[in-house]
Amino acid sequence: MAPPTSSNTVILTNPEDWEPWFTNLQAHVNEEIWPFIDPEQPERPLQELPIKPTIADINPTATQFHQLSVAQQRVYESSRKFYDSDMKYYTTQSNQLKEARIFITTTVSEIKHMHLQRNDSVREWLVKLRRNTEPTRGQLIQKAVDEYNGVLRVKPAGTRIGNWIKQWEHAMTKGERYGIPQLINGQWLRDLATAIRPLSDVLFNKYMDQADDPEQSMASQYIEVGKKLRQALDHSRVVPLRTTRGGGFTADFAELGTEESVPDANRYSLQPSRKDRDRPPHSRKRAGTQSIEEETSSAKRSSAQMCPACGIRGHALPGCWSIFEDQRPEGVPLSASRVKKALKKVKESKELTEQVQRLRLEAERGDTA
Repeated sequence: MAPPTSSNTVILTNPEDWEPWFTNLQAHVNEEIWPFIDPEQPERPLQELPIKPTIADINPTATQFHQLSVAQQRVYESSRKFYDSDMKYYTTQSNQLKEARIFITTTVSEIKHMHLQRNDSVREWLVKLRRNTEPTRGQLIQKAVDEYNGVLRVKPAGTRIGNWIKQWEHAMTKGERYGIPQLINGQWLRDLATAIRPLSDVLFNKYMDQADDPEQSMASQYIEVGKKLRQALDHSRVVPLRTTRGGGFTADFAELGTEESVPDANRYSLQPSRKDRDRPPHSRKRAGTQSIEEETSSAKRSSAQMCPACGIRGHALPGCWSIFEDQRPEGVPLSASRVKKALKKVKESKELTEQVQRLRLEAERGDTA
């Protein structure tokens, strides 16, 4: 085993280094030798250097093998076989101990080398390092609590949501390992719901409800919650959406699979559509409308409208992303089945077809104006 050289190698210096360092040590040490050096287990005797049998041990008057009787020759040969076997085991053990020494000496800080006396065994090294470095149970619990609270103090937002979820999962892993009180009686779900409420009222209510369910609020459920949370909030990593009161955001509806109304784009702070990006700000218009300002003033009037094409409340036909692809802000996903359904409905309705054609013509005229 070569000494570790990775940039991720943990150097044992402080109490917080002990756990990852000890885990790395166990991973690098051969499993056959580990029980003999594990400082957390009772000491076990190592194989001692075997003594090589001689002819004189069998017959004090003989110096050569042929001077032994047939019976004595069998005894001598049997003794040599046992010796060779013990010597092979001893050599393997010695090599494994040497590799463990190399790992330890190359992954402890200079100040920790004072505990590594040359004549001490590997196990004695680890016993001293553990006694002088390993944090107490109380310290580990407090550190896990601090990490848990630290993650929740940083509110998830924008493109950092993925990293925030990873940090939350890591804090939950430590919290479950050390049994921190925040993971009892569904409190962790309430804390999570509060943290993500600025992103989604739907998920807030969902996790608050789950917190009162004995089965769904078990700390071990955090793995599944993390997976679903990542799926539900994935869209916000592309285009952060700001909802109005009572609104959700697109990812909520995708995650819950409901047919609730998707609010019109004018109710959000979104990036301009792909078509509008190349226009000067004063000339950007949407199909079938006069201006952005006029649309904003009419957003309230259209909040209860149902689009005749896609069937979603919150926008009229001119603002339908399923029909007018260029109106959809870049990065906002759209259900392919919903688009297909809307296009089919337009195709089957002569009235809708004429309206769409008229709106497209008006949009083209606006482009050339």
